[in-house]
Amino acid sequence: MSDGECPEPDERTVSIFAPETDPDRFVAGLLADDRTAMTERATAAAESDLVVALGEGALSGLVAAGISTPVFPVRTATEDSESVSAALDRFLDESGDAAERSVVRVETPAGATDALLDVSLTAATPGMISEFTVDTGESASVDAEERIVRVRADGVVVATPAGSRGYARAAGGPVVAAGSGVVTVVPIAPFATDPDHWVVPLSSLSITVERDVDVSVTVDGRPFATLSPDATVRFARAGTLRVVASAVAV
Repeated sequence: MSDGECPEPDERTVSIFAPETDPDRFVAGLLADDRTAMTERATAAAESDLVVALGEGALSGLVAAGISTPVFPVRTATEDSESVSAALDRFLDESGDAAERSVVRVETPAGATDALLDVSLTAATPGMISEFTVDTGESASVDAEERIVRVRADGVVVATPAGSRGYARAAGGPVVAAGSGVVTVVPIAPFATDPDHWVVPLSSLSITVERDVDVSVTVDGRPFATLSPDATVRFARAGTLRVVASAVAV
């Protein structure tokens, strides 16, 4: 660079992660600023300054990959790409803030993964009911009857604050605030006239399958594993995901 020349500003890159959606129409509107790159792999998206998660499966895929790059979730490719591009400009050019959302580590006998929204355990055979032991992980000084409960139901859903407005809410659970450090545990179609749900700290929560029924585990809407009776699913903190405000409530 010669004397008197000003250095060019650092280029900031936006990647679009769209594993399940045809992004062509959406991408055409974003490419005008010459800062957008396409990527098909979450690992490649991690090299960008910001990644647009396009489609319902994109966000959960990025979480499962353990990405630390800020994420801008967009539900479908039919959303207004001009307004999305304007929001991206504000974040990139003005160093806009990204909210932190809790990520939960889910450990099963079949493997482990991360969840941003919710984890459901449901009887693998339609019409079957299962039984689950929920250990809330409270202090050993707390009476066992207060920290360990059994519930007969079609299933159980564990939701983070970001996911508490979704499936768990439809099953009768409460909405909890972001940053509260808790999860909700909500029975799905419980075999009870006055069912309970629980709001518990995410310390050492675990759920064990008690009945002789295989159970399907679904993480953020994607099938993850099928568990046999006596299997235990454990939940723990796994850090946070930085999410830029968008039309998708996360």
